[in-house]
Amino acid sequence: MKWILTSALIFLSLGYWLGSRKQESKSAQVVLAEPPPSQVDSIKEKFQSLTDLEIQEYYLLKNEQEKYRKADEILGKIVLLLLQDLGVRVSESTQKAAQEQSNKITNQSFNQVGLNQEASYKTETSVASKPLPQASSPLNPWVQNEKKLSEVSSPTEVAEYLNQVKIENFEDSLKQSKSFTNTNQSLSELTGRYKGAAQVVNRGKNTVWEIEMTLEANMRGPTLRGLSHILISENGKTFSNSKDSGEVMNFREFSGGSQATLIRASPSINFQSYYIKSREAVIGNVYQLNKTTIQYEYIGTFELRRE
Repeated sequence: MKWILTSALIFLSLGYWLGSRKQESKSAQVVLAEPPPSQVDSIKEKFQSLTDLEIQEYYLLKNEQEKYRKADEILGKIVLLLLQDLGVRVSESTQKAAQEQSNKITNQSFNQVGLNQEASYKTETSVASKPLPQASSPLNPWVQNEKKLSEVSSPTEVAEYLNQVKIENFEDSLKQSKSFTNTNQSLSELTGRYKGAAQVVNRGKNTVWEIEMTLEANMRGPTLRGLSHILISENGKTFSNSKDSGEVMNFREFSGGSQATLIRASPSINFQSYYIKSREAVIGNVYQLNKTTIQYEYIGTFELRRE
């Protein structure tokens, strides 16, 4: 599947270059005029975010059918970004500038995705190899707002706590996350069957998701092995059914000394979760990938009670 994604990037970039060359040969004169830098930079950032996040999610999938669907989704987004780039850059008077800039962007993206994607997304060290600087903390500024979970008990306290630890730049925290090593000794608390609901804003509407989560796993050396199963439904209809067995990769840890556990509920839905002993519950914030902006967004909170 890796070679399909890489080949697609090569052919898309080659087609874009050849199209620019063909049009240039028909034109007697070309007047150079650069598009606004802010628009170009925005497209480059979207392309970078696409390759970082989408391909990482691809590698977390275990079902071959889901992998093929994810590959099609990635290719579709790449095409949309290239078309957007063409809309910004290409006209009869700016084709030469468009050719030079698109080649630069394509080569940069190809070098990162085509040459480094296996090392970047299949090994643990590379997942955390690109930390982005934060203003308030070396890694995650929201970690500073975490306090003793023993102080959180009532529904009001839960709501206040989750609001204080809300992650503003979830992509950064996702890139800096690492494999679950039970650093916070939370495995025994997370193990078992949980059931509850999430209050979220989905597609601009307030809605309730029903969630069932099961974790039966233990540490074997540095690796979490066993079984995890997460079901998410809306109005009684299941729209996400995530299973992980063998090496459990859906449960991860945030960097920066956070008490939270990162739960990959689906390829596009993530939980920032905490165990509250006084409530025998897992609480947390919900983040969903916006497939239009290619950015993760905070959409609500959840609480799951042990059964």
